[in-house]
This record gives sequence, C-alpha cells and structure tokens, in this order.
Amino acid sequence: MKTFLIGLAVVVAACIFLITSYSSIGKWVIAGVVEQEGTVDSMKEQVDKDPVAFAAKYQPMLDRRNQVGRVAEILDMGYFMELSKDTLDRYLDTPLQTDDTVEHFMVKSALELDSEVQTAQAWDLYKRYTVLFPNGKDLSVVHSAMTHLTLKYGYQ
Repeated sequence: MKTFLIGLAVVVAACIFLITSYSSIGKWVIAGVVEQEGTVDSMKEQVDKDPVAFAAKYQPMLDRRNQVGRVAEILDMGYFMELSKDTLDRYLDTPLQTDDTVEHFMVKSALELDSEVQTAQAWDLYKRYTVLFPNGKDLSVVHSAMTHLTLKYGYQ
C-alpha cells in the first residue's frame, strides 16, 4: 500500500509538472524541429527548387508540430497560438498548405482570434481557409463564423 501511494504521488507530481510547464516542454521539442526546418526563407527556397522533395522532407516535421500542437491546445492555448502562427508562417504557400495539420491550425487559430476579438486576423484566416479547403471538414463552422463577423462587424 505504501508503494502504491508513493507511486501515485509521483504520477500526480509528474502530471502537475506537465500541465504547468507544457509550453517549456513544447518549445524544447519544437526547437529541434525548427533546427531541422531551417529559416522560413530557406524553406521557401526548397519549395522553388523541388516541391515534391519539399513535401517528402518536411511532412514528418509538420506531423511533429501537429502532435505538440494537439496537446498544447488542451494544456496551454497561449503556446498553441504561438506554435500555430509559426506553423502557418512556415507552411502556407508550400505544397503542404492543404495538409490536415495546417487545416487544424488555421481553424483553431481563427476561432481563438475571433473569441479574443481580433476579428481582422480571424477574418483573414477564415477567408484563406475557404480558398484552401473548399470541402474542408470545418467548412460549416467557418461559414458560420464568417456570417457572424459579417453581421456584427460588417466584413465582406
């Protein structure tokens, strides 16, 4: 019984640490990904050289960003927004811009920006989403949000 309680205390302490320090852990993981990706400009140069090779090389890195982002979305929305902005800056206008991960980051970021009343940025992401994902799984949510912004703030 004593061993069980000690083990339980260790598990609870580890969970508390994970929850309170996730942005630090996520930044550490993503730092390795960013090191592999290089700068945004070097990524754009890779796209210009060979789009197919770009997609093959960078897909695993985008998948890692997705894994970290899914957990950050639950534990630390501030870090999720930071990661989302960096991911969208890097992968929009590349062959991977229509990947499910980019779709997820785009929709969740736009919804969060909308809830924080940063409507111009949210509107831009919604518009971009409708162009990139005309049959996207979140299209009805995006259309509803766009209707709300149109009625409330007059966006066209």
